[in-house]
Amino acid sequence: MRHRSVAAVGRQACAVLLAAAAAGCAREPAPPVSGYHLVERDRYQALYDARGRILRLLQDEDGDGRAEAQVLYWPNGLPRQGELDTDRDGRVDRWEVFGTDGKLERIGTATDGAPAPRVWDHVDAAGRVTWREPAR
Repeated sequence: MRHRSVAAVGRQACAVLLAAAAAGCAREPAPPVSGYHLVERDRYQALYDARGRILRLLQDEDGDGRAEAQVLYWPNGLPRQGELDTDRDGRVDRWEVFGTDGKLERIGTATDGAPAPRVWDHVDAAGRVTWREPAR
């Protein structure tokens, strides 16, 4: 399977959700619960707060009912954290952490089905790994 980044998932989901809204064919949002709005379209599910700010985005790429990607957002609408199941075994094996400016800061990876990252790679503005540390 090709690697998908949180940014790629977010861009693709936004395009699908915006196109559906423009065409008027998006599934009707679920009734608000305490001011939250859930919108589902194709393989995506987006949760918005009462002000219309995105809080969480899920992607079920293969349609098996389990999300392969979850993106959490800062209040400014930029990604805060991503959790990816890159090998589609039902467990998160890649974590991406973003600063409040939306720039990727570090990537955690798990091996052998571990429930948490074994290592964290810290990246520079170009996405190059600058240093690696074992997870604590």
